[in-house]
Amino acid sequence: MAKEKVTVAISSSSLALLDADAKASGLNRSEFVERAVRNEHYRRLLDQVEGPSWTEDDETLARAALRLQAEA
Repeated sequence: MAKEKVTVAISSSSLALLDADAKASGLNRSEFVERAVRNEHYRRLLDQVEGPSWTEDDETLARAALRLQAEA
């Protein structure tokens, strides 16, 4: 995938947090920022979508399946 170079102004305290998070994630700064931007994009898309509408029977069935998984 082709990459573009960008310049971003960010406070030194935010940059220190970003660098620490990138290091903890095993990524370099650029990779971490790219992933954060992509995640934010997808989060915004998900916020725009309505969740499924479940009937009471669907919810009961899903809860029973979750209970079975927890007991396994």
